[in-house]
Amino acid sequence: MKSRCPTSRYNGPGARVARPPAAQRGVGRTNFGGPPRDRISRMSIEEIEAEALKLDPQARARLAEKLLESLETLSDQENEALWAEEADRRDADWDSPSGSARPAADVLRDARAKLK
Repeated sequence: MKSRCPTSRYNGPGARVARPPAAQRGVGRTNFGGPPRDRISRMSIEEIEAEALKLDPQARARLAEKLLESLETLSDQENEALWAEEADRRDADWDSPSGSARPAADVLRDARAKLK
């Protein structure tokens, strides 16, 4: 069995988003009514994310499903490379000082105070 992509939030068949009827999904429309495809290739990931977030919920769900499906077809080499990158990222996060880290004793003390 192939391992899942480390960045995928897909957790099995039950986790899929219900698909709305074809008319609501924009079937037949190209590019969600957005800019021409040549412009998309020049957009940064942040710009693409911002545009995707402007879509209605049904279109975002459809896009998310398509993106997740595209990750399911990765080769073993591509999966290994993604896992290696994810491991490196997690290792770097672990080693770097975090501005929001607090000692566990402080967190527990504050949580207990809120419960009183």
